[in-house]
Amino acid sequence: MTFLQENNGRLEDDPGGHPTVVVPQFDPLDLTVPMEVLLRGDKPIVITAVSPPAQVSTPHPRPPLKTPKPAPAFYTPTALAKHWGVCVDKVLRFIHDGELPAFNVASRQSTVPRYRISLDAVCGFEAAHGACPAGPQPKAPARRKKPTGTAAVHHYF
Repeated sequence: MTFLQENNGRLEDDPGGHPTVVVPQFDPLDLTVPMEVLLRGDKPIVITAVSPPAQVSTPHPRPPLKTPKPAPAFYTPTALAKHWGVCVDKVLRFIHDGELPAFNVASRQSTVPRYRISLDAVCGFEAAHGACPAGPQPKAPARRKKPTGTAAVHHYF
């Protein structure tokens, strides 16, 4: 937009040859609409409305991390299977094979066992079945080479 200069009661165009646009009275204290004003000397020449800056969307604040629950003193086969990410039958097979020590808390009249596995037994089982056992690995014995080149066989390749 071009601001018109007043000269003895009549309006004149900006000498730069810009199209004439009548601008209402400019109130520098009106802060509701952001404006950009180009001044020549101490007189405003161009007044342009400035679009407000786009609001930056901030992501929703994340809830604080949950503190992990302390490990229980005893696991049930179901809870241990869930903890390890295996089926319950695998945990029961470890118990029945004697690899995982557990004790039965069911009454003597009950025919269904209710196993409980202590935290120490779980830690010992995990240490024994780790993918990388601690300590140096024993070397495999050297393999014997097959005898090559018998007198009756001729190799032509």
